[in-house]
Amino acid sequence: MKNIIFLLSSFFVLAFVASSCDSSTSVESNQPQRTVITGEIKHYYEEEFKLIYDAFDMLKSTETTSIEIDSTGYFTYAMDMSTPFLGKLDFGKIMLESRGVYRYVHLYVEPGDSIFVNVDLDDIEGTLAFSGTGVDNNVLVNENVFTFDTYPQRVENNYAFIAKREAAEYLEIQDSLLTTRMGFLDSMSNQLDISDHLYETFKYEYYNDGIIRKMNYPSGHTSFNKGKAPVLPDNFYDFVETVEIEPELENKGLPYLRYVHFFLTNKYELEKEKGSDLAYIDFLKNELSGKDLYVYMAYSLKSNFDEKIYRSFDESCPFPDVVDVVKEKYSKFEKMLPGSPAPEVMLTTAEGEQKPLSSFIGQNVYIDFWATWCKPCIAEFPSLAELEKEYHDKNLTFLSVSVEAEKDKWKTYLEKNDMEGNLVWVDPDNKKIFNETFNIRMIPRFVLIDDEGKIVDSNAPRPSSGSEIKTLFDQTLAN
Repeated sequence: MKNIIFLLSSFFVLAFVASSCDSSTSVESNQPQRTVITGEIKHYYEEEFKLIYDAFDMLKSTETTSIEIDSTGYFTYAMDMSTPFLGKLDFGKIMLESRGVYRYVHLYVEPGDSIFVNVDLDDIEGTLAFSGTGVDNNVLVNENVFTFDTYPQRVENNYAFIAKREAAEYLEIQDSLLTTRMGFLDSMSNQLDISDHLYETFKYEYYNDGIIRKMNYPSGHTSFNKGKAPVLPDNFYDFVETVEIEPELENKGLPYLRYVHFFLTNKYELEKEKGSDLAYIDFLKNELSGKDLYVYMAYSLKSNFDEKIYRSFDESCPFPDVVDVVKEKYSKFEKMLPGSPAPEVMLTTAEGEQKPLSSFIGQNVYIDFWATWCKPCIAEFPSLAELEKEYHDKNLTFLSVSVEAEKDKWKTYLEKNDMEGNLVWVDPDNKKIFNETFNIRMIPRFVLIDDEGKIVDSNAPRPSSGSEIKTLFDQTLAN
């Protein structure tokens, strides 16, 4: 509480009372209400800054808007809202003590709020102050950052704990951190008039963050210890079975959906390691039901355009409002579905030769999208080499497509590492075609095309998946 000041200027108090609704506005209202964010920002010398936020509305994407600020540091921004949002004012990054420091003011805003922000960017923690409606909510979201998200804490949480702790101790640390965070939240809620919705949001965040860290521990520890995997006790993953996904996903907001996606995809991988052969959609039907199932499946299409999941949103879907969102967001990706023709893209060899993708028609083609800076991409190389060796006498071509921004950097890497095979690079224009067709948001990414130039799987298993990718190869070759 020492860090954030309450502005009690009678001018602002009277102005906000006269121009805004009561601060207890229900978050359940579907009627848009005028919401105003104003402020005075000291030591900021640009003409605009960014507001980045996630609305607690069904399947809404993260929004980013630019806000103009005058030469004296004042700004005003008004918007019509029907649901709350959690976001931040982004004043850019500066270098401080040889490291980049992002200058953020975090916000939680409910429909009808009118809030004034006052801060000196040279000392955000020491000067940040709010007045108007929703003040206590915004004190909480920023105190949370000041308390749990300092640079030393991030280093400790993201490296030291993972690298230096064995599995059992790491689980205890995360449980202890959850207790500490919940103690902080309850203490703040006793001192401040915090929205019930915001309290629940933070409770989920604290709980979910612990789950994510626990599930990431094995791979993180291995990475930080030069490939040496930790010894996991037999009961290490017991916590997974105790996790409950909160209902009414349509109202939980994008951060919670991100968490649900992380948890379910990782739990699915654990189930496969135990021998499960369920398709992902069937796995999901065991984990979720009703509208929550369809809301999550719709969200999952963003990163994995699964044909079976997409086909679930036909006329038989009992939730037409979710169908409408899916059609609006994802119908353009229908060209990714099996049987669709692969895009005509021009590829460039290391020698500078232009080679169209269609030149491979007559062969089944397994495409690997990668870049020299992508460590997970490079980690797939040994498994990829084994696959090439195993299928060298089959009608299957392995095509390595670099999405490197600089062609010369790619060529230097090839020469330095004596790489051979079907190695090509795509320029920005052709890269855009690939990205739009296959919805490539992350690499490594693998695509399988048949000998007629049609898509078999636009998000094919990685080489390291073992039997999974071999089964797909064998089925394709048999057909």
